[in-house]
Amino acid sequence: MFLGEMLSNYKQQRRFILAQIVITLVAVLIGYRIAFFFTHIIEQGLVMNLMLGGIGFILLCVFHFLLLYLFYRVAAPQKTIGLQLRFGMVRALMPENQFHKWVYILMTIVPLFIILILWGVVFSYFPYSSLILVMSSFIGYSALDFCLVLSSMSSQVKYVEEIPGGLRFYSSARHFMRKL
Repeated sequence: MFLGEMLSNYKQQRRFILAQIVITLVAVLIGYRIAFFFTHIIEQGLVMNLMLGGIGFILLCVFHFLLLYLFYRVAAPQKTIGLQLRFGMVRALMPENQFHKWVYILMTIVPLFIILILWGVVFSYFPYSSLILVMSSFIGYSALDFCLVLSSMSSQVKYVEEIPGGLRFYSSARHFMRKL
């Protein structure tokens, strides 16, 4: 058993938030570049972009949590799902419940891909610049999910348990059963 704590202290969290901001800005640049290549973008003013971008980001996060809730319910119907607010970040987790590594990875990644596909369909019909800002913000916000999934992709990891500070990894069924 070994621990992957990403949100354990304030300094580490500040660095991660800074990385999320950089990822968001890079996603904006790449998003505009790709969008200009495929379609003509309908530009909106700065205030309208920020207003619609903020509202769209909140709605997208709510939709993401609903998808996570659905996948958690499918994986563990009897357990309770909680929201954790730590250092300004909201995270859905199901503490004291262990998942097989690939179940955890699918539960975490599939909602992101569903949202990306739906966003691509919506953007193909409504190529507004605020939609690029919404998706770029969401990509930056989802950096934590990607980091948690990448940390669980190790060949040594067999089972994953979510804890408030990050993830607890189990390298064999023996360690996993000892915890139960």
